[in-house]
Amino acid sequence: MKRQWTADELADHWTLHPDDLALLGNQAGAPRLGGALLLKYFQYEGRFPQYKGDVPPAALVHVAQQLDLPPESYTQYDWSGRTIERHRARIRQALGFRAPTDQDAEELASWLQQEVVMHEHRPERLQEAVYTRCRATQLEPPAPKRIDRLVRSALRSYEDQLQQQVLGRLGPDGLAQIDRLLALPEADDEPTPAQADPHDPGRVSLRDLKADSGRASLESILTQIARLRRVRQVTLPETLFAGVSPHLVQAYRQRAAAEPPSELRAHSDAVRATLLGALCLLRRQEITDGLVEVLLATVHKFGARAERHVNQELLTDLKRVTGKTTLLYRLAEAATEHPDGVVRDVLFPVVAEKTLRELVAEHKASGHGYDVQVQTRLHASYGAHYRRLLPELLDVLEFRSNNAAHRPMIRAIDLLKRYVSSTKRYFARDEQVPLDGVVPPDWLETVLHTDGKGRVRVERINYEICVL
Repeated sequence: MKRQWTADELADHWTLHPDDLALLGNQAGAPRLGGALLLKYFQYEGRFPQYKGDVPPAALVHVAQQLDLPPESYTQYDWSGRTIERHRARIRQALGFRAPTDQDAEELASWLQQEVVMHEHRPERLQEAVYTRCRATQLEPPAPKRIDRLVRSALRSYEDQLQQQVLGRLGPDGLAQIDRLLALPEADDEPTPAQADPHDPGRVSLRDLKADSGRASLESILTQIARLRRVRQVTLPETLFAGVSPHLVQAYRQRAAAEPPSELRAHSDAVRATLLGALCLLRRQEITDGLVEVLLATVHKFGARAERHVNQELLTDLKRVTGKTTLLYRLAEAATEHPDGVVRDVLFPVVAEKTLRELVAEHKASGHGYDVQVQTRLHASYGAHYRRLLPELLDVLEFRSNNAAHRPMIRAIDLLKRYVSSTKRYFARDEQVPLDGVVPPDWLETVLHTDGKGRVRVERINYEICVL
């Protein structure tokens, strides 16, 4: 899509000044218009147009009007021959530029390899860098095709050196670990041993590592944990891609994800190490992020499920009671008139027993009683099913925070790690269990229990739910 020039932009970049007119000399007609357009284009772009059509139509009209020439005369300007060569030489000399030589091309290639390609690998950006470099050194850029060859050559040389560097950093053991990713079968119809553990990291193939995390569930969490353990079995040095553009590492990762194992096996050691090294490095980060997202969604899921279950139970016997203020007044009046009377004789005639039971049910459904029922349901659901994820989760994730406000949560997680293999219902009596910042106020009654000797104990399952 061609750029739309505004009147102000045309005036700023395409207006002929006295020095420009002097440079054009006494030429007339098409040579005068063509020379003027070459000059203004070079002043704006730092290079000559490759084709006549490179000159913006709006700029052509703007310059033609200043020279009092018809824009159509530009089509008569000879794009090859002595006239245009003379114009180019005169413009270069006037602006302090020089034509490129083979030596200049070699120096540009060396500059690209040493200064640019380690930070930027996109060809179009590298071409822009070459044009900017030429303008800064007052060198007319080489032809576009030659710049394209320079860019491709610089990229190829840099990547060859980088891949050998990655292979050296990875070492023979690292390469062997990467190659083991290609050893497992990829076909869906491969037989699976009847007793195989689907969450065994040793059975995670390269295809599994490329897959998404899936829907929130206990199974998807355990699957993500197996994938994370598998990719961590590939020992990657921290400096594997040190100094390499993140865009290039991402490009390698995407290439590795797109190629089937047969193609990856066919690459040289250096190429295979670089592609799969990038895949493992970034998938390790992505799987960790995906694991945390699925964990959060799963915790929300079993919490919401507990609420739905309690709601369905309550709806079977819940009936909204209207006129509660009037009923309270009638009960209070009857009680004060007969303070020593029997409830059945004094209150039930005023407000029916059934109505009072409905009031109790409504309160349980909307107040503290409802919260207790939800917490009880959560306890049952988590203890019977979802608690399986806790040891696995604490084993593969490391939690840190520099914020003092979150220190209680970090201590709570450390506490869960120490007790992860315990079968005790409560934490030890002398254990310092963080409560503030971990256990919400409406959970305290569920988390804290008083034993027969009047000692307050912290119930582990409910505490774990609060931490999650």
